[in-house]
Amino acid sequence: MEDPQPIRILGVGNVLSTDDGLGPCAIGGREAHCGCPVGVEVVGLGTPGLGLARFLAGARLVGVCDTVRGEGGPG
Repeated sequence: MEDPQPIRILGVGNVLSTDDGLGPCAIGGREAHCGCPVGVEVVGLGTPGLGLARFLAGARLVGVCDTVRGEGGPG
């Protein structure tokens, strides 16, 4: 029996702010060049704020692609 709860990959960020646009750009590239298996949803969210909660609800697993400005090196 197939699990009805999807796996979601979320791209978060503002494409107008070049330092914050990684999430949506990565998601856009994924959608354009790769297929997704059944049960996997890839969603570009922009800057959802509290609206993020509805994308977490009902998912079996959630991956978030986002960036932050920090003092240390990447990673």
